[in-house]
Amino acid sequence: MGFNCPQWFFADLAAMYAGGIGTGIYTTNSPEACQYCAHHSRANIILVEDEKQLQKILQIKQNLPYLKAVIQFEGKPKEKDVLSWDDLLEIGKRETDNELTSVLKTIGANECCSIVYTSGTVGNPKAVMLSHDNMLHDARMLLETTKVAEGSETMVSYLPLSHVAAMLTDIMMPLVTGGTIYFADKNALKGSLVETLIVAKPTIFLGVPRVWEKIYEKMQEKARSNGVIKTWIANWAKAQGLYYYTNKINGVDYKHWGYTLAKWLVFDKVKAALGLSKCRLCITGAAPLHTDVKKYFMSLDIPLLEVYGMSEAAGAHTLSYKQYNFNTVGLSLPGAYTKLDNIDENGEGEICMSGRHIFMGYLTDPEKTAETKDKNGWLHSGDLGKLDSNGCLSVTDTLNPDVLQWAKSIGSKATTVTEVINSRDPLIYEKIDKAIQRANVLSISNAQKVQKFEILPHDFSVPTGELGPTLKLKRNVVYKMYTDLIDKMYE
Repeated sequence: MGFNCPQWFFADLAAMYAGGIGTGIYTTNSPEACQYCAHHSRANIILVEDEKQLQKILQIKQNLPYLKAVIQFEGKPKEKDVLSWDDLLEIGKRETDNELTSVLKTIGANECCSIVYTSGTVGNPKAVMLSHDNMLHDARMLLETTKVAEGSETMVSYLPLSHVAAMLTDIMMPLVTGGTIYFADKNALKGSLVETLIVAKPTIFLGVPRVWEKIYEKMQEKARSNGVIKTWIANWAKAQGLYYYTNKINGVDYKHWGYTLAKWLVFDKVKAALGLSKCRLCITGAAPLHTDVKKYFMSLDIPLLEVYGMSEAAGAHTLSYKQYNFNTVGLSLPGAYTKLDNIDENGEGEICMSGRHIFMGYLTDPEKTAETKDKNGWLHSGDLGKLDSNGCLSVTDTLNPDVLQWAKSIGSKATTVTEVINSRDPLIYEKIDKAIQRANVLSISNAQKVQKFEILPHDFSVPTGELGPTLKLKRNVVYKMYTDLIDKMYE
């Protein structure tokens, strides 16, 4: 439990090497949230970054019957029962490699090596069990698709390593290809990320949508202070970039003189200022990114490849690499298979995934596993999508079984959340309105009464940005995302 650092990598890989299982806990987790993950996973060794994280564990230590050791890998712990990182290394020096080597020989590729706790809006998080083969196969599929050269790639580690995306790109991919990792500082997501990128000059960079949006917003803000001539040159250059990539999407890969000049005048300078001068793969994933943002970066010669997947698919299932366009998330990775279930008249169905990268199941939850992964090994994503004539996948909607089951119980014929919203089914809205009226009667003041409501296309969640890793509501983010809807409610 800590920010990205070499010690996290060493500990995680050491657990795998010794036949153990690693799992991450977000640094923003409350002691109660830490207790759930540690107790549920039966953790017997917990590593924390510093005194702040240590105190969370000490508060709940008496409720963790499987815990044998706590290690603080930064500084010297004050508590006598807590080991320092140096203490751990000294213990290791006293052991021979013989026992570890013999253990390694007995580890099966299909055995669990990592547990990823997925955040949800209701109840406790699900514990996704991933095997050695799940993780390594997914990394190899990505590397094969993108033609990564062994020993020549550089990446920056800054996304939480508790998340499957960072596990895949920061640990597994460099492990397979022999890449170089730079560690960003703790303020990376608060504004210092670009400084790290400038130093590291990554060749592969994964940014969740909010990271790309923040960069986009800062660039837009800076552009507003440009003079007339500089603004004209920038707009002209972006037009050349967009023209080139639009043609490329349509099968014409020709770099005309305008693109070449724009690259020299603008594109190379912009990429250098962002630390992306050597980056050949800029990737976005974990949530949808607005087309305007994708077009903006593309116009600056920074095409953002979109990856689609989930924790249960070891992180990645499709990538818009050679088949890039604005509307799809690309083709299935080699060795990954996609099909649509319950296809409607519009060609839309639930996205199902299969392959060696599909998870083992949910820890101690066989019922939920059976709901998500069918008897033939197909993972039912809960997302709706379409496949075009080239086999490229587009994600069109999200299935929400709880909402739909409730809607069906009161007589609604809606089959997707979008149908519930777009149809404004009177049965649903009437039922909600009556429930709100009953709640309002119990309110002790008018200020506490609900006056209006709207149904959103999906629950607030961590991947879609409304909730933090501890499931706390990000009010400023929600306001920005739903400004138009909020304004409409107050008209």
